[in-house]
Order: sequence, then structure tokens, then C-alpha cells
Amino acid sequence: DDFALAADVRFQLGGLLLQSEVAYAERGHKSGRVRSNAFPEYVDADTRRGGGYLLTGYRTSLFGIMPYAQVEFFETPGAGLLAALAGSYGDPLVFYAGLNARPLPDVVLKLEYAHGTFLHAQPGSWGEHGLQALQAQVAWAF
Repeated sequence: DDFALAADVRFQLGGLLLQSEVAYAERGHKSGRVRSNAFPEYVDADTRRGGGYLLTGYRTSLFGIMPYAQVEFFETPGAGLLAALAGSYGDPLVFYAGLNARPLPDVVLKLEYAHGTFLHAQPGSWGEHGLQALQAQVAWAF
């Protein structure tokens, strides 16, 4: 059985943008498990995942450039590639800063720096050092 919830919100005022999304999911209920305290009608899940992000930016009149910042968090259960690489329960926390530009209505250019840390990485694991990335994107809507 699966159970999931998600919500998002977006606020725009002039060039200002605030946007956020959160999601939560449970998976793999086994028979004979303990009932959940939060929802007694459900059996406790084998895994739970959740996360979300908060983004803020301001679209300028100069070529439609938008400087922005974003923070993103999600918890990883103790299985899967990301958790294994991070050294157990990684729980990534990622900060982004970037520029979006719309030189044409259907074209978006993006330059972004990301810095990620793993909140519960074990000492000596790959996740102890975090991640940094610089990326560029071009998107065309047709």
C-alpha cells in the first residue's frame, strides 16, 4: 500500500516570486506491523519519505533576468543509492543561487550554483564532504 500527500503554493507580486512545495509518502505496509499513532486506522509504514523546497526570486526588466535563491530538503530512508552513497541516512539539504533569463518569450536561459550537505552522513563517508555543482541550461517551449 502507498500513501502520499503534497501541497504547493506560489505568490507573485510585480517581479517578486515566492514558491514552495512539500511532499510526504509512505510505502510498503507489512501485515502484523504496529498501528500508527498519528493515524490509528493505518498500519505503520515500512518507509517514509518527505521533503520540500522554498524558492524566492525577482524578475527584473533587464532582459527578463531573475536572480533567485532556493533551499531544498528531503529525507532518504536507509535504502537506495543516495542513502548508500551518503553513508546511511543522508538527509540532503541543498542551497541554490542562480540567474534565469528570458531573452525571448519561449526561451529560458539558466545559470545555477548548488551547494549540498548531508545532515546525518557518517564520518569518513562520501556524504561527509557534501556536493557542489555549477550548471547551465537552455530551454525552449514549443
